[in-house]
Amino acid sequence: MLALAHGALGARAQITVVDRCETPLMLNRWYAARAGASIATARADILELREAQAYDAICTHSFLVLFSPEQRRALLARWRGLLRPGGKVVTVVRLREADDGDFTGFSPAQAQAFLAEVRACDARLAGEAEVFASRVGRNASHPTREALLGMFEDAGFRVEQISVAPVAGTRRHLRGPTLPGTADYASIVAARP
Repeated sequence: MLALAHGALGARAQITVVDRCETPLMLNRWYAARAGASIATARADILELREAQAYDAICTHSFLVLFSPEQRRALLARWRGLLRPGGKVVTVVRLREADDGDFTGFSPAQAQAFLAEVRACDARLAGEAEVFASRVGRNASHPTREALLGMFEDAGFRVEQISVAPVAGTRRHLRGPTLPGTADYASIVAARP
């Protein structure tokens, strides 16, 4: 995400990277130092982040699906509160045909197949893959296109653009409910009026 933002906006961009985990923040600082980007980092839960400044944009990818439907309302309210009037959310969200609100995740067989594939690619990543399969791979909830639009509109955003397109399978065709497979993804731009 940082590479895209920095590439699009260049050195003039003032970018803040927020994450609960220090590892992604460290990786973003590492990238920024090598790419000549100036960034700030904040180790915080986005739902609890309080900032004195208002942001022009919030950019995420496959982040919204990690929140339950109730938490999504709080997340969108937090995003709205962090944006200046006219500020935009730019995000990508995996969709599913029917949204029953339940979290989806790997079955035990899918988790084992995923771990075997990762070990075959690079055994050094087995620990991280196990964490993914047990946490992220069991805790995603994908909305429908209509539910996604409704969420943003209910939170007071004006949806300026939404496009839906399938994503081709991964090179090694790893499969699982939170992996791309051949799912449809929505790219959305929503503005705070």
